[in-house]
Amino acid sequence: MNAIRASTQVVLLIVVLSLQGLADTSPAAPPNRLADEERATGFELLFDGKSLEGWNRHEGLPGQEDQGGQWVAEDGSIIGRQDPSGGGGFLTTLKKYRDFELKLETKIEWPFDSGIFLRVGPHGKSHQVTLDYHEHGEVGGIYCPWTHGFVCPSPDGKKSFKKDAWNQVMIRIEGEPARIRFWLNGKIITDFQHNKETTEGIPEEGTICLQVHAGGEGREKSFAAFRNIRVRILER
Repeated sequence: MNAIRASTQVVLLIVVLSLQGLADTSPAAPPNRLADEERATGFELLFDGKSLEGWNRHEGLPGQEDQGGQWVAEDGSIIGRQDPSGGGGFLTTLKKYRDFELKLETKIEWPFDSGIFLRVGPHGKSHQVTLDYHEHGEVGGIYCPWTHGFVCPSPDGKKSFKKDAWNQVMIRIEGEPARIRFWLNGKIITDFQHNKETTEGIPEEGTICLQVHAGGEGREKSFAAFRNIRVRILER
């Protein structure tokens, strides 16, 4: 009787494992499409998966070295690389936003320096959520370019970034002075409340930008990829 029971348990275990294996090999939901729940709650896609429609290079940044970067729509993603000269720059939305929630997936090859910029003005003043995926970089820090520099470091954020994999990012910015929250792969990494001094000179409304940072040893061979980019406007 015990032998029969043991054999039955083994057969059941094999069936369960086989079903799990089938589940694991099923295709993932296609990127660059809104889920029904997202559409119902006001999200819109910022990338169609095929072109850079709705985006452009930001041409108003101080310093010629920050005017470029190579940006292409490739394999269902926006890919950013340095120029052959090692230059970088911003890819910007054409539309401006104030308070919003942003979701996207990113894969960044080591070593590379990137970031997501919020409320970007005509001359680059903005809030950056850092995606500095290199030895001395930080993931999830808040940096204000051409104004205050680092206002909120994130020394441990890089530990939650998955190498050679797609990472789930969610950013929420609201209010003025702005409160900025950053989640990485479902984990809250940053929750920073600006004050009047740290947000002085930064526009209350602006575009959303992706970054390729100039320079850095070995970074000319690396890239940052972004896909499934969607945004929801928050009412104040």
